[in-house]
Amino acid sequence: MATDILSTQAPTPRSRILRLPRALWLALGAASMAGAIAAGGPLMIALWLAPDLAILVGLPRPFDAQGRMNSRAVAGYNAAHYLYGPSAMLIGAIVIAPLLPLGLVWLCHVAVDRGLGYYPRASDGSIRDV
Repeated sequence: MATDILSTQAPTPRSRILRLPRALWLALGAASMAGAIAAGGPLMIALWLAPDLAILVGLPRPFDAQGRMNSRAVAGYNAAHYLYGPSAMLIGAIVIAPLLPLGLVWLCHVAVDRGLGYYPRASDGSIRDV
């Protein structure tokens, strides 16, 4: 299609987003939270929202009227919501044991978000169509 060639917006990198059934994401989230609490105690529940702190970069207006995230916050938000970070932390836990509950709670956050239908944002801050 000619409009695709002339489009100035880059295509979304769909290959970087693992697509699983929502129920499977939620089961992974529940299992990883149980593991995080077992390994690090109930304080891990309080750390569950930590990946969403990237939204604060977009203050004082983190979202516009159309629901798009402030473009300053998108890169950090997306970095905190890909599986690379928790995976690296869990691998690092082989050597540094205290990373285990942190990696599990981060994995829980990402899995529950995806189970509820929230994925990393497109570069303009809009909700990505996955």
